[in-house]
Amino acid sequence: MPKARTPGPRGAPERPSPRAAAESGDQHRLGRRPGPTTTAQTILTHARDQFSRRGYARTSLRAIADAAGVDPALIAHFFNSKRGLFEAAIEVPLKADMPALVEFRTSDKDPVERLATMYVKLWETPAVAQALTAIILEAGHDMAAARAMARFMYTWVGEPLVSEMGVDHPELRLRLMVGFMGAIALQRQFDAQSMLARLSPAQVVALMTPTMRFILTNPLPGEVA
Repeated sequence: MPKARTPGPRGAPERPSPRAAAESGDQHRLGRRPGPTTTAQTILTHARDQFSRRGYARTSLRAIADAAGVDPALIAHFFNSKRGLFEAAIEVPLKADMPALVEFRTSDKDPVERLATMYVKLWETPAVAQALTAIILEAGHDMAAARAMARFMYTWVGEPLVSEMGVDHPELRLRLMVGFMGAIALQRQFDAQSMLARLSPAQVVALMTPTMRFILTNPLPGEVA
């Protein structure tokens, strides 16, 4: 028996949020045949792929539905709209037990090298790279994408390191470092002919680490400090 939902205004059942629907895989709705619990995640997987290759404006719900092998009505059921699907797709799919994150927490390497390694390895993870690419394509003119990038870069990438190192002016240093790291990712992801794109992950880590350390630890100019 399905769980009762808390009544909404005028006694109508409250519709679950797009993210909650995707996580639960709940497809029960009057007039629609229930499908497998993986349907919402399948839609998200194909949405990330489409948004990362074409951007928001040039991606259609029909194309995503066709790629996922579902009726477009299911997208509306799970995510309400194209906008709702996009916002779900750009939530970077990170889990605490991902190897790159576990290594960052447990490795005895220099903390800056650990961060550079984690960052590069996350970009080597297809679902993460697709979400980040979709974010980058839209972040310049889409506040939801810009906020998603900020959550990823500051919460997952930067804050653990500046807290561990105890640096001064952490917010300023973190923003400078994030800008540098984002530029590296842009060149590797969008310019296949660039020198950075041709380097191995280990080579990129070796190049990034000294600059990241400089940004985090070098004394700031007197006008700033």
